[in-house]
Amino acid sequence: MKNRIDTSRQKTSWDNLNDKTIIQAFIQNKYKDNYNNKHPKLTDTEEELIFNSLELKKCRYCNQDNIIKRGKTPNKNQFYYCKDCKKRFTITLETIFENHKISITEWIEFLLDIFNYGSHRLLQK
Repeated sequence: MKNRIDTSRQKTSWDNLNDKTIIQAFIQNKYKDNYNNKHPKLTDTEEELIFNSLELKKCRYCNQDNIIKRGKTPNKNQFYYCKDCKKRFTITLETIFENHKISITEWIEFLLDIFNYGSHRLLQK
C-alpha cells in the first residue's frame, strides 16, 4: 500500500519533525497563524447569524409547510424538521454552501475573483 502524500495547505514540510530548528519552528508558527487567519473555523466566523436569520417556510424535500426548528448543526446552523416527510435539513440544503468547509467570506472572495475575470492561477489559490 502506497503512503498517501498529504498536500494540505495548512502544513509545512517539517510538521512531523520532532527536532526542529529555531527557523523551522518560527516559520511553522507564522505559517499556521497566517493560515488560521485566512481560513477561520466556521464556528468562529459567526456566519450562522446569516443563515439563521433566513426563515424557511416550506420543506426542502416535499415542499409542505409543516416544518419546525429542531436543533443545530456543529457549525450552529439551524436544523429544520418536516412533520410530513419526516426529514431533517438545513437552509443550505442543495446550495453551494451545503456541507461547506470554507467560510462565506472565502466564497464571496472566490466569486468576486471569477466575476472580475481573475486568472486561473489566482482562482486555484
